[in-house]
Order: sequence, then C-alpha cells, then structure tokens
Amino acid sequence: MENKIVESIERLSPKETISISSEVVDFRGIGKVEKELIPLFEEFCSLYPSLIDIKKKRSRRFIEWAFTALGRVLHFLNTKKEGDMDDDACNYLQTLWEELEISGFDLSWLKPRVDRALEMKKLEKDMTNLEMEVKTSMTKLIEAKVNLEITRRLVKLKESFEECDLDAEIRYDLVKRISHKETLEDAFEISAVRVTEAVKDKVEHLKEKLAMVQSDLDEALKVNSKLNIELQDLGVAHADCEKKQEDLATQLRLFSLFDSGFRTATF
Repeated sequence: MENKIVESIERLSPKETISISSEVVDFRGIGKVEKELIPLFEEFCSLYPSLIDIKKKRSRRFIEWAFTALGRVLHFLNTKKEGDMDDDACNYLQTLWEELEISGFDLSWLKPRVDRALEMKKLEKDMTNLEMEVKTSMTKLIEAKVNLEITRRLVKLKESFEECDLDAEIRYDLVKRISHKETLEDAFEISAVRVTEAVKDKVEHLKEKLAMVQSDLDEALKVNSKLNIELQDLGVAHADCEKKQEDLATQLRLFSLFDSGFRTATF
C-alpha cells in the first residue's frame, strides 16, 4: 500500500527538481538518501528525534521517499532567500510541502517556516498593493488639495465678481433711472410738441371755420338788410293798401247812405 502511495506521489511530483547530488548513502540504517542532504538530516534529527521514529512504522522504500521529501523542503528553505520567492518558487514549495504532509512525520516544528516562506510572496504582493494604494491616496490627496485651492480661488473670484456685479447693478440702476428720466422728458417734449401742433391745427381749423361763419354772417346781414328794406317797402305798401281800403270803405258807406236815402225818397 505504501509503495503504491510512493509511486503515485512520484508520478505527481513537479518536473522541476532541486539541484542535489545524485549520489546516495545510508543514513543511520534508515535508508539511502542523497548525500547532500545528510548534514540537514543530522542537524534536524538531533533537534527533533521523533523523525527517527518513522522507521518503526513504515517500509524502507516509504521511509527513503519520506526523508527525500523532507530533505527537499529543508534544502529549499536553506537555499532560497526572501527575494527569490516569486510565484514559481512559491508554487514549487507548496507542492513539496503537500507531498511531505502525507509522509507521517510530525511537522509542527517545520510548518511555521514553510508558512512564513509562502507568506513572503503574499506579503510582498500586499506591500506592493499597499504602496500602490499609498501612491493612489497621495495622488488623490494632491488632487484634493489642488481642487481645494482652485475652489478657494474660485470662491474669492466669485465674491469679487459679485462685488463688481453689485457696483454694476447700482450703476445700471442709476443709468436706467437717468435714461428713464430722459425718456420721460423726451416723451414730454414730444407730447408737448404734438399737443402744440394739434392745438395749432385746431386753432387754424377754428380760424378757418370762424372765417367761414363770419362770411356766412356777413352774407346773412346783407340778406337781412335787404329783407328789412323790402319789409319797409311792404310796410309802406301795406299802409297804402289799408288807406285805400279805408277810403273804399268810406266810399261804400257813403254810397250805401246815398242809396238808402234815394230809395226812401222814391217811395
């Protein structure tokens, strides 16, 4: 079963490998491991003796694979620097660690170092993002200060414009009043001229009408004078007529008396 696990893991191991010597030697009778890894095993097995206990529970082939996986992780951590932890290095370490986790070792002492190494890239990205955010914030702050200064100047400019506009409004109102007064005066003069002209026209018309009436009156007076003369003549004629009538009446009375006396004398 353990051999199948080892074969399966070996097939899934990354193509990239750490440059370690291909020479293998026996390590404490546990199994054969790469020679370059022996110093690391000596150091950490002395610090963590529980690593040796794996030989009591696993097959030789599995133990050799487990120590090889442990050696690769230790070699990676000892040879890589913080600046080397790019995306590829982090992915490779993550793969090595996932393989090592199923080895059966107590890795509580190693996990913080692996996590810290894996966190370095994340911290670097966070630092880069933070720097970008700081730059963006500084840019926004500068823009805000510039906008604030522009706004402040615009407010001052607006206030000065409002003062100018107030003076202009006062001047405009004064000019408007003067213009209105001049307009009224002009209108009054025009009205006066028009009234004067209208009065003159009316006076001329009345004069013409008066002249016509005077002419008609003169003509009427002439006619009246002529009528008076004719009336006087008629009065004289009427008096003559009345006198003639009286004479005729007298003659008729005399004739009547004569005729009456004649008849009396005859009978």
